[in-house]
Amino acid sequence: METDSAEVIPFDRSLVPGTQEATRPVSPFPDDSPLYFPVESRSVRVDDADGLPQSASGFKAIVRTDTNQVLGIHGRSYKVVPNEPLFRGFDEALQASDLDLSGLAIEDHVNYGGRRVIRNYRFPTVTAEPRIGDIVELRISVINSFDSGNAFTAQVGGMRLWCLNGAVSLQGTSSVYGRHTSGFDNNRALTKINKAIERYLVAATDWSEWSQRELTSLQVQTALEAFPDLNPTLLKRLEQAWTIESDHAGNTVWALYNAATRWSTHTPVRPSSEPNRASIVMDRERRVRQFMHSRAFKKLVA
Repeated sequence: METDSAEVIPFDRSLVPGTQEATRPVSPFPDDSPLYFPVESRSVRVDDADGLPQSASGFKAIVRTDTNQVLGIHGRSYKVVPNEPLFRGFDEALQASDLDLSGLAIEDHVNYGGRRVIRNYRFPTVTAEPRIGDIVELRISVINSFDSGNAFTAQVGGMRLWCLNGAVSLQGTSSVYGRHTSGFDNNRALTKINKAIERYLVAATDWSEWSQRELTSLQVQTALEAFPDLNPTLLKRLEQAWTIESDHAGNTVWALYNAATRWSTHTPVRPSSEPNRASIVMDRERRVRQFMHSRAFKKLVA
């Protein structure tokens, strides 16, 4: 069974009101990580009409050499770039940015045998408080894949401490690397990080406004019915999430938004899919972002 390797560096929760002091790591960036597995390109062979193997010129297979698993098939121009230099480059860009790295937490996930990897950075000193006592930490998620599913990208969002919902922003994804055709660009990554901070500040302002905007039952139901790929089971889960969130934050847009993020973060996955939960949650967050771009939701925040 494929496993979701995760390495977690604790962060200093004493920097967040109402939390106890924790030990701050000496260095926030790991020297080793389950993300840093070896990969190489190999030739691709296919059987001809007579069943004899022939080289598929113009294509290459990306193989994880420690497990001998094929992670993707690509064209000749695809450049094999292991995860380690990409993520170390992003770490260096973070160190050069204006972000306060005190108590930084890093979580690494290897999903689908290595076809997709995710590193979550959480910044406990960079917070928003849409409602009194309702604190959201800045979170930057960086994703890489070898199966053409994702370029090397960063997603800006947050982690809501009250319920550990993963918060997403309207414009949450940006490429920091592009396809595997060129090397890592530290300056480009630094620019994207600074833009991520700007987006988080915009999102924090939105969240504060949403916490003051009340909704009717009809508005809530109309908005939920606009959720992408809706089915009766999903609608029921969203309605249950709304009940929980509205009890905490009132009948507000902020509660409706958090009903969606509660679904994306906490809804169970099948036992066979549990090792890949980090990727599944990220795909759900993409649907939450689509929901936020829907006409029904935009009408509520206009």
